Amino acid sequence: MPVINEQIEIAAKPDAVWAQLTNFGDFAKWMVPHVEFPAGGPEKLEAGVAYDEKMKLMGFPADIKWTIKNVEEGVRIDLDGKGPMGVSMIESFIVEASGEGTLFKIDSEVKGGAVSMMAGKVTKATQEALVESLKKFQALFA
Repeated sequence: MPVINEQIEIAAKPDAVWAQLTNFGDFAKWMVPHVEFPAGGPEKLEAGVAYDEKMKLMGFPADIKWTIKNVEEGVRIDLDGKGPMGVSMIESFIVEASGEGTLFKIDSEVKGGAVSMMAGKVTKATQEALVESLKKFQALFA
């Protein structure tokens, strides 16, 4: 499945966007596929930290085991996820200064397992979920 890149302009400074992004207690307010963090979000934002997330995409529940691969404080978080039936995910959240505000980007890739048989549908559903998530995130700053 191709990498999906979506972005949105936020009328807030990068530090405010970063603070909201890393407030895992508010994740359900904006991340559409998110259901819950059964044991809470990551304890620390550093490479190697693992945490679990329950998600739903295309109506199907999925338990994802995330591992933080890279953190550039205030700029980006890169995640590697393992899901059911051999599905793997790579997700990056990127915060960039843009004029008076911030450009917030999410890059996402889902691959492996049953995903390969439904790549077109999964790509479309993932892209729609990211676009809606970014709009909800933007609305938190309205």
